[in-house]
Amino acid sequence: VFMQNKITELIGIFKKANASDKAKAIEVFSKLDVANNQRYKDELR
Repeated sequence: VFMQNKITELIGIFKKANASDKAKAIEVFSKLDVANNQRYKDELR
């Protein structure tokens, strides 16, 4: 439930991160929120 409520905020924060941090965020978020896996990949690449 947390991830569903914070997805837009988290993506906004990590969009400004360097490539290494984005990759780590995608990995962690994808494990925590499988339903939005593709969204994380699309928006943080």
